[in-house]
Amino acid sequence: MKIKNNRGMTMVEIIVVLVILAIIAAFTIPGLLGFVGNANEKDCTSKRTDLAKAYIDERVNQGVKNPSNIDETQMLQIMEDKAGASANDQKEVAGLCPDGGVYTVLVKESADGSGKKTMYIHCSKHTGSDYEVTSGDAEKVVTRISVAKAPDQVVYTPKDSFTSSGGTITVYYSDGTSEEKDMTDTMCTLPDKAMETVGTHTVTVSYGDKKTTFDITVTEKTLESLSVTPLIKYYKTGETFNIEDFILTGHYSNNNSETILWSTDGVSYNQPDPTKPAVQTITVTYQGKTTAFQVQFASTPVCRVVHTDASGTVTYTNYADTT
Repeated sequence: MKIKNNRGMTMVEIIVVLVILAIIAAFTIPGLLGFVGNANEKDCTSKRTDLAKAYIDERVNQGVKNPSNIDETQMLQIMEDKAGASANDQKEVAGLCPDGGVYTVLVKESADGSGKKTMYIHCSKHTGSDYEVTSGDAEKVVTRISVAKAPDQVVYTPKDSFTSSGGTITVYYSDGTSEEKDMTDTMCTLPDKAMETVGTHTVTVSYGDKKTTFDITVTEKTLESLSVTPLIKYYKTGETFNIEDFILTGHYSNNNSETILWSTDGVSYNQPDPTKPAVQTITVTYQGKTTAFQVQFASTPVCRVVHTDASGTVTYTNYADTT
């Protein structure tokens, strides 16, 4: 027959157990507390990082070219929105730090005189991990452009090719500076079929999102003047005069020059008298324009000259009257 032992723990045994538990707690509780503290500090840092990102995102959404430029008031407003509470008189915002710390926005200017500023999101509980946003140099932004010099050619005839050659624009910046840049064809936009339509057309010049304009004129080309080469030629008295010995050139309103055939309708000129040994003037008329050149008929040859005409090189014998 077994006898049941109902004896409890002795005082000595209880003391031993308590000592063992105390030893275990001495090793584990600080670690647990440190783990919780580290987790809270990381959470706090993460929240301040999110606040800084929210600040930059909002600046970008507002169209700020350099979103890291410091705006302490806007940062404080974002913190208040996240915490759901207003800042106190010391501009401190509570309710965000998991350890009960309060957040403050601190702004410090760089000591190197560069004018750069650093904004710190400071936590009263976790002072060793302030999150910072540093301002950059003020970005130079284009504010407007203007045409400094129109292209060399602004008058065209139908179906000519547009060119911006010789044109320049002035670019103005937000810092008060400006610079001149060459105009390019890719900067220029013409109205549809502008180069085929007679009239004045506005060309739009774009540089980034800034624009300016200048006008071109498309007109039917008009003859402005005539010229003949050579200006004088010598013949032997009685020799047949040949108008093809000369080249007639028309000079037009679009700054182009073209050879005009003597057989072209409307070209007229007077015939010299080859029997008369003298210098004679030939007057040429075409489309209301007039020019003149000379021929001389003489009996004695004096030299031979070479003249290049449209068909090639031709050698002539020059004569002069020695009597």
